[in-house]
Amino acid sequence: MNDNDKQFENFVRQVKFDDTPDPNHRDRLEQDLLRMLTKQAPQQTEIWRIIMKSRITKFAAAAAIVITLMAGIAYFSGPIDMATRAFADVAEQLRTARTLTYTVITSTPIEGMATMRMQIVFKEPGYIRVTMPGGFVLIIDQMQKRGLSINALRKEFTEMDLSNLSADPSQISSVFSTIEKLRTLPDRADEALGVKEADGRSLRGFRVSEEGLNKIVWVDAKTWELVRVETEFANALGPHTVMTDFQFNVNLDESVFTLTPPEGYRRQKIQVDMSESTEVDLIKMLRSWGTCTKEGLFPPTLNPMELTKAAMKMQRNGKFSENLGADEMQQLALQTGRGMNFVMQMKPENDWHYAGKGVKLGDANAAIFWYRPEGSATYRVVYGDLSVKDMAPENLPK
Repeated sequence: MNDNDKQFENFVRQVKFDDTPDPNHRDRLEQDLLRMLTKQAPQQTEIWRIIMKSRITKFAAAAAIVITLMAGIAYFSGPIDMATRAFADVAEQLRTARTLTYTVITSTPIEGMATMRMQIVFKEPGYIRVTMPGGFVLIIDQMQKRGLSINALRKEFTEMDLSNLSADPSQISSVFSTIEKLRTLPDRADEALGVKEADGRSLRGFRVSEEGLNKIVWVDAKTWELVRVETEFANALGPHTVMTDFQFNVNLDESVFTLTPPEGYRRQKIQVDMSESTEVDLIKMLRSWGTCTKEGLFPPTLNPMELTKAAMKMQRNGKFSENLGADEMQQLALQTGRGMNFVMQMKPENDWHYAGKGVKLGDANAAIFWYRPEGSATYRVVYGDLSVKDMAPENLPK
């Protein structure tokens, strides 16, 4: 190595690059480079003369310029770009995980409705196990289209026939829907929320808004590990869900998802209809409410949160028929779920209305529900005797 090469090498050694991810790194790097340029200013002419005379340093200088430009692009573009790449990595990790375990805590604004805590275990290509306090376990095998629920307190198990299950796993249950929405996070967040301190570490937050839901994703600001996901309705009251304790690609024994019921438990069997909900399901729901309540009344509302609240109050006040057992209540709940799915999947252009509060089953003169099917010029009107008529907009109930 000649003297020129040695002089250039000494110059390069004076420049220290810190590549540790840090939101404040941009300012420090800029200041360091300015100090180096100021320090070397009187010697610039001599330095570049040395660089251009040396065969080795000509190539090294070109490489150094490329590296410096790359570093400048990476660091001077700001922490949000670096963080955005980390968020994209988290989204990709969720999409490609073969197994996933986490904790879900769901709270609702409904008075008297307890906060629910669940442990979720998921495995490709469609296995799920949900464990709740009190010994309740739900296991679903999408491939076999079968399910098993276990109630340890009552020493009962229920086998579920999911033979008409949709190919879309999100339709199996709200649990699968939560998993599917979690695993389909977009690569880029809508908003960066900055850094906060929680549980002794720094967390960087991101907001993703889609389909009326806000997801707040928190990752460790140093390791970029997924720490917490919060889900809430953007413009309405609804359940608030917090997911924590994430683990990816852990080894799971096949016995975790076995559909063999425990010995000594009483057996029940139900058919869970997983096909797309239709108008028929809404009518079945309305009929079930009319026959299961003592006064023969239709549901007081079709708002899902308000209906849940009303049903709990009716149960406490003895408004349901006394001959309804646990099995009948379960069937009422399943039928209500399908009827509500039909309503909730409607779009604004369907212009649906419900007027069944206080109306008794069999009242042929009372229009209790009407909506406009997609692409139709007329409305479908359901009456209290559950007959259905097509009606022009100008003839609708006022």
